Amino acid sequence: MWYNSKVYKTKLEKANVIVKAKIGSTGTMFGSITDKAIVAAIKTATNETVDRHKIKMDKHIKKAGKYTVKITLESQVVANVSISVV
Repeated sequence: MWYNSKVYKTKLEKANVIVKAKIGSTGTMFGSITDKAIVAAIKTATNETVDRHKIKMDKHIKKAGKYTVKITLESQVVANVSISVV
């Protein structure tokens, strides 16, 4: 299982994950990016499914830009996934 998790981690970390959001003229979005939106974007980018409960964000994402979220695949395997909010 370790091998599969490491391959999965590499695939997630290399993916071009884009989350689309409604953003106002000031660059602030209406609401924030949810873990469900991130799961959907990862599914679109990699065709892989991630458990939304395994996603950890440092803070709520409320502006367009690039962010990194942590996804715990196993107790010792954590993927740092870059996402772009547009």
